[in-house]
Amino acid sequence: MGILEQLFLVQRISPWFRNQLKRLIKTPKLHFIDFGLLSAMRGLTADRIAKDRGAFGALLETFVFSEVMKQIGWSDEGYTLHHYRDKDQV
Repeated sequence: MGILEQLFLVQRISPWFRNQLKRLIKTPKLHFIDFGLLSAMRGLTADRIAKDRGAFGALLETFVFSEVMKQIGWSDEGYTLHHYRDKDQV
């Protein structure tokens, strides 16, 4: 994973939490930066995405993440991204 992060192919996102003792999942989440590479690696075609909407959701999340990261890079403010997931994987 370290090599993929150094090549700017994936980025690790820290979890968001306020209370250290709460029952939240505190493992980082990995995002691909290039959604085209992700779709090629998963073998996603337009027909396959039309049949499996879950695959589209993951691809859309990757696209939105990469676009938000670009906006953060252009901004003069100091933004950081986090993800939230509870013990039920919600």
